[in-house]
Amino acid sequence: MTSKKKKKIFIIEDEQTLSRSLSDKLKREGFQVDTEIDGVRGLKRVGEVIPDLLILDIILPGLSGLEILERLKAEPKTKKIPVLLVSNVDDEKSTKEGKALGAVNYLIKTNVTPSRILEEINKHI
Repeated sequence: MTSKKKKKIFIIEDEQTLSRSLSDKLKREGFQVDTEIDGVRGLKRVGEVIPDLLILDIILPGLSGLEILERLKAEPKTKKIPVLLVSNVDDEKSTKEGKALGAVNYLIKTNVTPSRILEEINKHI
C-alpha cells in the first residue's frame, strides 16, 4: 500500500496564537506544516520549501505580506504557489491589491475560523 504524499502548507504569521492553532488544525487534517513569524525569513524559507499553499499575513516584521506576495509571483520557482492572505487589515485597497498581485483569496482574521481557512485550502490544492 502506497501512502499519499502529505501536502505542504507554509504559514507566515506573527500572531503566535493564531499560527499555532491553525498549524495544529492543519496537522490534525494530515498536512505537513511549516511556520515563520518574520517576513524576510518567511520569504527565504518559502523558496526553499516550495509549499503546496502559503497562508500569509499582511502586517509582518521585516517585509509585508504584500511585498512577499509580489516577490513570490515574480519568481518562476514560486509564482505558481497559491497564496491565501489572512489579515486584520480590512480595507478595500489591501483586498484589491492582494488579489491583483495573485492571491487566491483575502480573508479577514476576525471573520474566519481555522475550519474556514481549511475550506479555502481545499479549494486551491
